Amino acid sequence: MSSVAATVKNVIYDKINNLSTVQCAYKHEELQPSGFPSVSIVATGLKGEFWTTAENQRTYAYRVFVHYDIGQDLQNVAGDRMDLAEDVVTDVIDEIIRVIDDGYTLDDSLGVSILYAEAVDADYQYTELAGGWAKTAIATIVVHTDYVIQSTI
Repeated sequence: MSSVAATVKNVIYDKINNLSTVQCAYKHEELQPSGFPSVSIVATGLKGEFWTTAENQRTYAYRVFVHYDIGQDLQNVAGDRMDLAEDVVTDVIDEIIRVIDDGYTLDDSLGVSILYAEAVDADYQYTELAGGWAKTAIATIVVHTDYVIQSTI
C-alpha cells in the first residue's frame, strides 16, 4: 500500500503525463530530460492540522517544474526561440492548471479522502539544466485531505 503522499503524487503525475502538450513527465526533479516540454513533480511539504478528536486535515504540497529548452541549436524553429519557449511554457502551465481545476478532488477511487486541491499559482524563471538553459514555470499544487483517526477503544 502506498502512502497518501505517493498516491496523490501519482494521480497528479498521471493527469500531467496525459496532457498532449507535455512531451515527457517525471516523478522527480530531472535535470537532463529526454525531450521538451518536460515536467518534473516533487513533493515539497506536508502539514497536519487538528480538527476534532476524530479527524485531522493533512495538506500535501507538490512543486511542478515545466521546462522548455532555449539553447542556440533548436531545430525547426520558425521565429524567435525565446518567444517559442515563452508560448510553450505558458501553454503547458495553463493546461496543468486547467486539469487540476477541472478535477479539484483529483480522483474519488483512490481510497484517500481528498477534500480539494487549491487553485494553482505559477512563477516563471530561467533554469540551467544539464544540456543548457531552459525557460521554466514553477507551480505549486496544494492538496487537502481528511484523515479519520481510527479509535482503539
